[in-house]
Amino acid sequence: MIESIDFRSLRDIFEGSAKVYTACADNLTPVPDDHHIVFRNLSEEEKQHYWRNGLGAISRGEVAVIVLAGGQSSRLGSSAPKGNSGFESP
Repeated sequence: MIESIDFRSLRDIFEGSAKVYTACADNLTPVPDDHHIVFRNLSEEEKQHYWRNGLGAISRGEVAVIVLAGGQSSRLGSSAPKGNSGFESP
């Protein structure tokens, strides 16, 4: 089993992932308004609609979540330990 692992490729992939990526501001554009919503701006009826649809999608296995290290808590004004931040989700 271990003989089938290409460690040279794994090393190359790892080293490539550690390289610094610099975003070019010329290529950045705002997310169009019709591609996102602001939860706090929704009516209670709309919030319940999205809540029910979200739970339905979860129950059908249509949703995945990924949590990455290097949190943004302090940049968002939180002094709580990383991973303990709330973001106004219901």
